[in-house]
Amino acid sequence: MIGVADAAGSPVNGSPPSIAGIAKDGQLLKASRGAWTGQARISYTYQWTRCDASGEACEDIVAATKASRAVTHEDVDHTLRVIVTANDGTGSSSVTSAPTGTVAPLGPRRRSAPKIVGSFEDGQSLSVGDGTWRGTPPLSFSYQWEACGSSGCSIIPGATASSYRVTSSQIGERLRVLLSASNAGGSASTTSGATKRIKPGPPVSTAAPTISGSLQEGETLTAGTGAWAGTSPFAFSYRWQRCSILGGGCEDIAGATGSTYTLGALDLASTLDVVVTATNEQGTASATSAETDPVLALLPANTVPPAISGLLQDGQLLSVGTGGWSGTLPISYSYQWQLCDLLGEACADISEATASSLKLSPSDVGGALDVVVTATNVAGSTSVTTPVSGLIAGLLPSNTGSPSISGLLQEGGLLSVGSGSWSGTAPIAYSYQWQLCNALGEACADISEATGSSLKLSPSDIGDTLDAVVKATNVAGSTSVTTPVTGLIAGILPSNTVLPSITGVLQEGQLLSVGAGSWSGTTPITYSYQWQLCNLLGKLCGNIAQATGSSLKLSLADVGGTLDVVVKATNVAGSSSVTTPVTGLILGLL
Repeated sequence: MIGVADAAGSPVNGSPPSIAGIAKDGQLLKASRGAWTGQARISYTYQWTRCDASGEACEDIVAATKASRAVTHEDVDHTLRVIVTANDGTGSSSVTSAPTGTVAPLGPRRRSAPKIVGSFEDGQSLSVGDGTWRGTPPLSFSYQWEACGSSGCSIIPGATASSYRVTSSQIGERLRVLLSASNAGGSASTTSGATKRIKPGPPVSTAAPTISGSLQEGETLTAGTGAWAGTSPFAFSYRWQRCSILGGGCEDIAGATGSTYTLGALDLASTLDVVVTATNEQGTASATSAETDPVLALLPANTVPPAISGLLQDGQLLSVGTGGWSGTLPISYSYQWQLCDLLGEACADISEATASSLKLSPSDVGGALDVVVTATNVAGSTSVTTPVSGLIAGLLPSNTGSPSISGLLQEGGLLSVGSGSWSGTAPIAYSYQWQLCNALGEACADISEATGSSLKLSPSDIGDTLDAVVKATNVAGSTSVTTPVTGLIAGILPSNTVLPSITGVLQEGQLLSVGAGSWSGTTPITYSYQWQLCNLLGKLCGNIAQATGSSLKLSLADVGGTLDVVVKATNVAGSSSVTTPVTGLILGLL
C-alpha cells in the first residue's frame, strides 16, 4: 500500500511495510518499514493494530509502538497490521502493512506438574492442583484418579473430579492423577506424583444426619446417621438438642441419647437437631443435622365420646361430660346444646345454652337433645357431638296448694272451685267434677253434668255436703286432687212476700178463712195458723184456744172484738211467722 504524503516534500513510500514471523500466540513478529525517499534523513515510528479476520475494522493496540511485537492471547482469531510513519523534518507520511494471517492459538504446554494435597487416610478428601501451563486461554482440565499397587496402576471408576474421597478399598495403595489440559490449540496430558500409601482413617461425615417424623407433640422422631467415610466398622451415638427459633442456640435435651426421641410439651415452638457421633478404631467425629421446623402442638383428638347424663324430664338438670381427649395440654372445653326433633334430627342450637349443664324447660318436652363439645388448645379446635338423647318427658302435674270451694252453702248459692297451685310442665289444663256427699262428708258421688268450675246449689243438695275433684292435665298425663268437703248445705228460711189476709163476714155464726199469703224459701213450705181475738182497738190480742186451722166459725164470744191470725211458714231451714191485719168489729146477730 502506498501512503499519502502529509504535505509537499514529505517522505514518499516506495514499497509498503511488511510483517515477518508466524502469526501464532506467543510468537515474535517483526515489522519491515519498507522503502522511503525524502529530502533529509528520515525517522520512523510504528503502531500495531488488531483487525478482524478479513483485515478490516482495525484498532490501535495500546503501547504496541515498536518494530517488533510478541503475539498475545488477545490477538488469537484476529489479524494484525502495522502502520509505519516516516518523518524527514519537513513533513511525515504513514503507510499500513498488509494484514497477517489469522493468529492461531497456542496449544497447552506444561510448565510444572500437578500435586495432590490432603491427608492420605481412608475417608479423607484429596485434591489435585492443575500445575502450571502455557497456552492460549481458556484452558480446561480433566482428571482421572488412579490407584497404584504392586501390580501397577488402574483407573478408579467415576473419580474424574479435581478432588476425590479415599475409600477403604484403597488402603495400602498409592494414588495419582492423570490430568489433561485442553484449549482451542489442542490438548496435552501429564501425571501427578503418587501419594504416600493410604492408611486407615477416622470417621468423616460426608452427608449430614437427618431427622424424620411428624413434628407434633407426642410424635416420635428418628435420627438417620447420615453418610460417613473412613474405615469401618462404626459405632454411633446420639445427642438430641432443643433450639430456640429466636436465635438463642441449641442445648442438649437431658436423657435424649437414643436414635429416637418423642416430642413433649417443652419442645413446642422450638426446633430440634441431633448430633451424631461416629467412632471407629482410628478416632471419633461428630456431625449435626439441620434444624427441623418448629414443633407444633397436637390438635385435640377425641378418644372417648362425650355423653349426656341426667333425667330426661322437664325441670331436671342435665350434664354433659367432656369425654376423653388426646392432644397438647392444656385443653379447654366449650359446649353448645342442641334441640332435635323426635327422630333425633334437624338439631338446632339452643340460644345461650353453652354451659356443661342445662335445666330442661317446657319448650324442650317432646324433643331430643345432643351437645357439641369443642376442645381447644394452642394447635386449634376439634368438635364432636354426643349421641342424641331419648325423648324429653313432661313433668306430671303435682299439686302444691289444695283447691278449695268458695261461696254460700245455701240453696241457690253459686259455689266456685279454685284449681289450687300446681307444678309440672306447662301448659296445664284443668277439669272439674262436683260430688254430692252425705251429711258426714262421705259416700260422695259425681253430680251429673256438674263439670264446670262453678255450681249453683239446688234444693236436692240441702242437708248434704259437697266436694270437687280437680284434674290437672299436661303432656305428661293427669293428676287429680279433691277439695276438702264443705259444710252442710242449708235451705232458705221462709220469707213472706205477700201478707196473709182474713176473708169472710164478720158476724157471729159466720165462717172466716185465712190465706197463707205468698212466701219465698226452700220448698216444701208448710203452714200453721193461730187465730187471735183482739179488743175493739185491735190490740191486746190473745190466742183463741184450738183455733189453729185455716178457718174459724165466729161465736158469741167473739162479738164486739176484732181478729187476726198468726201464720207460720216452716221448711227445712226453719220457721217464720207473720200476722194478718186486724179485722173490723165482729157483730152479733139481730
